[in-house]
Formats: sequence, structure tokens, C-alpha cells
Amino acid sequence: MADKSLEAQLHATDWRQYSGPDLYAPDKVIASLLALIELHDQNASKAVGETVLNTLGNNHQGVYYPVVLAALDLLISMAEAADQPVRMRCARALLNDLYYFEPELGYYDGCSNEELKRFVCTKLQPYSDAEFSR
Repeated sequence: MADKSLEAQLHATDWRQYSGPDLYAPDKVIASLLALIELHDQNASKAVGETVLNTLGNNHQGVYYPVVLAALDLLISMAEAADQPVRMRCARALLNDLYYFEPELGYYDGCSNEELKRFVCTKLQPYSDAEFSR
């Protein structure tokens, strides 16, 4: 049931409104997050995680795009789903990675780099390695 709720939220979001850098492909957001929602095979975790990071940002550059404004709540819901351990671990790893990335706004004018960074750090602090090293 929770998966259907996540899918409904995923499909109800207008991913195009987060007009990030040229590399941002809003058409790929649904497919990558749907793959994470449906993740049950530990062997697929790395590939799914890499795809999600490269849809919400650029893993090689260590940046995230404005799309995280909407995507983080979905990822957090997945990270809290103890009944789906593979998905939960993958989502938590993604949240930890994104905590250490930097913002790249591109063409988005809904906030500044500083505002986006503050939003992400505040929301993801509980999922970061920094939280566990205290």
C-alpha cells in the first residue's frame, strides 16, 4: 500500500518545474525513482542508486539539482520503509551521498545556491555520516 502512495506522489509531481542545468532530464526522474520504489534485489542496488543520483544531480561532479526540493521527501519515505530493507538501505545511502554534494541550480530561479544547500543539509542531517559520528 505504501508503494502505491509513493507511486502516486511520484506521478503527481511536476518534475519539469525544476529547470536545472542542461544535464537535468525531468523525463528520467519518474523512471529512476520508480526503479527505487520497486527495488527488492540487493544485486541491483548499485545500478539503481547510481541512476537516481545521476537523475537528481551528477554523481561524478558531486552536485544535486533543484529537483531535490521535491525528491527528498520521496527518498526519505523510502529510507524509513523498514519493511523493504533493500530499498531502505539504498535510499539511506543516497540521502547520505546527497548530504555531501553541492547545489547546481542551472536555469532554476526559485531559490539561491545557499538556500538550496541549507534546505538539503537541514533535511538530510539525520541521514548523514556526520550525524552518526557524534
